[in-house]
Amino acid sequence: MISTILRYTFSFLALILVQVMILNNFQILGLATAYLYIYFIITLPANTKRSLVYTLGFILGLIVDIFCNTPGIHTLAALFTAALRQPVLVLYFNREELESSIPNARYLGMWRFIRYAVTLVIIHHVFLFLIEAFALFNPIMMLEKIGACTLFTTLLIFVVENIKTSRQ
Repeated sequence: MISTILRYTFSFLALILVQVMILNNFQILGLATAYLYIYFIITLPANTKRSLVYTLGFILGLIVDIFCNTPGIHTLAALFTAALRQPVLVLYFNREELESSIPNARYLGMWRFIRYAVTLVIIHHVFLFLIEAFALFNPIMMLEKIGACTLFTTLLIFVVENIKTSRQ
């Protein structure tokens, strides 16, 4: 139990550090920024209580907002992703898996995990860029950013999962 808590605490802190120190300063073609911090929400155990998922999503988004100097955009997007996580889990897991598994490539298989992760990444990015678009609305640019960021984030999640799976 304590080792699990420590592992998730380390993951939480590492993802925040990677996000704010590296990924926020790296863009592809001025469009794509990877938002790898949502990987934490994606890989929480399937049976995690909703209140804990909401709390962790709020804290995660708030910390990213503080370091990015954004007024609650990441907090809202992380909360929205946390709120829709359970319905998305139901789409990809059967009842037995929901009670005992951790959504990752090792338990689900790579392609099933990627479908699950892409669904949550798209939900996060659409909500994130819809909130951002209230200031400057350009639908073509918004769709380009959603597509590019989703692709970049998914690629990084795929890489992280391959590294984790090869170590186990």
